[in-house]
Amino acid sequence: MKRGIARTAVRRWGVALAVPVLLGSCATTDDAGAPEPVRTPTPTPTLALRIERTGGLIGPAVEPGRLPALSAYADGRVITPGPQIAVYPPPALPALQVQDAGMDTVARLAVDAVMAGVQPDTDFGDPGVADATTTVVTAVTGEGVHRVRVPALIEASVDDPELTPAQRAARTRLKNFIQRATRLPTDDHLPEPEPYRSVSLAALARPYTPADEAPVSPAPTRQWPGPALPGAVVATDGRITCTVVTGAEADRVRDAAAQASVLTPWRSGDKTWDVTFRPLLPDESACTDLAGF
Repeated sequence: MKRGIARTAVRRWGVALAVPVLLGSCATTDDAGAPEPVRTPTPTPTLALRIERTGGLIGPAVEPGRLPALSAYADGRVITPGPQIAVYPPPALPALQVQDAGMDTVARLAVDAVMAGVQPDTDFGDPGVADATTTVVTAVTGEGVHRVRVPALIEASVDDPELTPAQRAARTRLKNFIQRATRLPTDDHLPEPEPYRSVSLAALARPYTPADEAPVSPAPTRQWPGPALPGAVVATDGRITCTVVTGAEADRVRDAAAQASVLTPWRSGDKTWDVTFRPLLPDESACTDLAGF
């Protein structure tokens, strides 16, 4: 892509996202002419780019708890999985990190994603790899929302006989873009990532069953500190429910989860539950925003 075209695309993308912000900042005046304070709800951050994987061997019950590999927003924030502690069982709360990459960097990422093939007419083929994941890339530019779903992008070999040379080339371009985008946390020209603390948490509950490979000392059952489980939203397999906690309630749940592992049983009422904790990202507010619901 020529540099002038890229610059125009980024400028158009930025203007499109700036309009709602300007409209939301207007003030009114009272009869005396003095400006009145504007009390408008905080707008939901505009998603610019998301890279995620769905499906595979994890099963539909676990799908809603899966976190994207990258979520970038128009305000410059980039949220990615943080460093994971090498312990078993792992902590109940997944680690996320946030980085201020800057609005220009995020805008260019969205445009680059489209140029890398995130367009409805791109043919990535389907190698038919069993139990493979599907890579989903969503880019938002001034031209609208662009999304592709590529089966077995990670698992298929570069010379898979089920793919044409054009399909292989399209997959290589997209993979190269994803690798570059997900390396942002290590970019020396950007601020260091910091731990991301979500405003809200989703508690994904299913009836408790002991793990097949339980540790020598099983985790003690803990009293559930949030609203009564199991919740009301059911995933595709009918066994998992979802409850969103926010504000002070989310703080209590987060503090309790910080002392637990993924194998910790949670007691709510007269039943015991397995709970997966899924921090909600800035553009998410409800269980229906998660994959699998």
